[in-house]
Amino acid sequence: MREPILPDHPSLDWLRKEAKTRLAELRHNNPGAKLADAQFDLAKQYGFASWRALKAHIDALTIDGQLIESARTGNVERLRALLNKYPDKLRMKVPRYEASLLFPAAQSGSIDAVDLLLERGLDVNYREIGDNTYALHWVAAKGDLAMVRKLVDAGGDVIGEGDDHAGGVIGWAFVAIQSDDDVWRALGGAIGAVAAALGTSVIAVLVLRAMGEWRPDAPSASELMRDGRARG
Repeated sequence: MREPILPDHPSLDWLRKEAKTRLAELRHNNPGAKLADAQFDLAKQYGFASWRALKAHIDALTIDGQLIESARTGNVERLRALLNKYPDKLRMKVPRYEASLLFPAAQSGSIDAVDLLLERGLDVNYREIGDNTYALHWVAAKGDLAMVRKLVDAGGDVIGEGDDHAGGVIGWAFVAIQSDDDVWRALGGAIGAVAAALGTSVIAVLVLRAMGEWRPDAPSASELMRDGRARG
């Protein structure tokens, strides 16, 4: 028989109510049952060795949920307050692909939230494990020029080779325009921001690669970038 699964968004209030309900059930057969008995029984039901362990697990989930929501909505003041209280949560992994908090913060469009996380030490070039992407891939896909510039200025890898779709940062931006005409307007600016950092020859390679027109035996974007910098 499988162990019961906790609800998607458990809270400590829910847990306390569950313990009181379990106590009432236990007292049908054992009038002398105490709250501690119900708590221990509930912990075992969900696969934990003690009530304290179950409570700590739910408390951690709750904190993680608040951090993710604060990053996702760009609520920088709430995010700062939570990180001040729980500094060890800075490098928590966002489900389900172990992204950093920088991913939802960047996608929220909040420069202030991104600045906070970068100042606290999050890596702008951290990759999640789903598509093996940076936060930069996702904001390029959204056509968020201001956030592209922010991440590039912070040292973001503007090429972004190695993602599972083999498109790089520019490739992700081109995928977006297939479903959102508004991205066309932002794409020019995003390419311009990348071009300012790398040079137009590199952008040409990335665009051609994204369109499937780049020959496998031709120089890579990274090689062109190195050559251009050496000539400069």
